[in-house]
Amino acid sequence: MNRHSAPTTSHGGTRNSETTTRQSIDVAAAWAGLIGVVLFVAGSLLAGSVPKPDASAAEITTFLVQQRSSLLVGTALILLSIPFFGCFVGLFTGVLRDAEGGRSTLASAATLGWTLLLAVVSVGVLSQTALTWRGASGLDPHLIQFGYDLSTLSMYAGSAMAVALTVGATSVVIFRSGVLPRWLVALGAVEVAINFVELAGLASRNGLNAAGYGAGIGPLVWSLWAAAAAISLARHLSHSPTDPIGDLTT
Repeated sequence: MNRHSAPTTSHGGTRNSETTTRQSIDVAAAWAGLIGVVLFVAGSLLAGSVPKPDASAAEITTFLVQQRSSLLVGTALILLSIPFFGCFVGLFTGVLRDAEGGRSTLASAATLGWTLLLAVVSVGVLSQTALTWRGASGLDPHLIQFGYDLSTLSMYAGSAMAVALTVGATSVVIFRSGVLPRWLVALGAVEVAINFVELAGLASRNGLNAAGYGAGIGPLVWSLWAAAAAISLARHLSHSPTDPIGDLTT
């Protein structure tokens, strides 16, 4: 009896160790989402108050010249957030798929939304960075205006539906399964409503909602939602049992 129990215990211990390692990696990936949010917010705010979407080319040029160093460092922080978001999204997709019972419709939709969001925002960030890096003072005012408009649209109206897809699909899974706290659904609903207001801003070239600006609250609410989702996911995974007995009996 003892001769047979030793290998079984060793085998079970190895599998339990592997499960614990996987759990640690998953928890780290969840916290990576929070790191991504912090980097994104820090990079966005580093240069201080930015010109409104309806600002003149002269105002935009002055801002890009005076805040050149801050803008370039901010861009580096935003780009640095991408691999952290990538790890988080990879984990989140699997969690949502499991919560759907193995189906992947909404999980795939959320992942597509994340992919589109990161792509659109990156294009906008790089368009403004190109103006800043080259030196805005020596560029044509029309080019300055175009590059800044592209950056603004990517942050607000241009990415609104990608955010709505991400948050909306995730919220449905959370509401149906309870895999994460359901108050995230309420916060997600607020964000989706803001996204539609941002989209409506395409019709405005001046005013509070020009280009979907909406007083700039959209990215703030999204950051709160993403940070809360990352923290909730990390806590959920940290308290998930490794089930060593199940490993031994499998």
